[in-house]
Amino acid sequence: MKNEIIPYEPRRLGRARKNFLKKVELLESWVSLGGVPDGTLLPSGPTELAKWESEEFGFKAWASPNITSPQGAHADLRARFDRVLKLLSPEKPKRSQKASEEERGFLKRTVVTLAEQNTELMEQVSSLKEELARERQLRTLAEKRESEANKKLVLIKPISLQRQEDHL
Repeated sequence: MKNEIIPYEPRRLGRARKNFLKKVELLESWVSLGGVPDGTLLPSGPTELAKWESEEFGFKAWASPNITSPQGAHADLRARFDRVLKLLSPEKPKRSQKASEEERGFLKRTVVTLAEQNTELMEQVSSLKEELARERQLRTLAEKRESEANKKLVLIKPISLQRQEDHL
């Protein structure tokens, strides 16, 4: 009896293991039901699994990344989680080699086109900066001339026009 392995019993499990077990069992039940229920988010990995909480399903989140470690105390549950996640995750379609080459060609042409547009826009910006600098110089010169004219205008004495009757 010394070497007998005692299986985990839910009432003897730690809180983290109980929550981990509940989550894995729920995911396994979804596999048997044919997939993730509509409107339910599937944890995409151990980090999201750790953050996943649900009053409805009766489990809570945990903070320690060690709980889901593949070499940790709950490695058996991590292996079950990895297996069930593969079964529940939608497979991504594989690209054909030809499609990838076509896509690369398209992307290369797009990059060249965008680089040409960028060069043209940079030239336009440079030209507009030069034009703005010229306009500012002209405005400064015009303001200076206006100021000088106003100073000269102040120096001019007004001529009083007397009536012709007074002179006669």
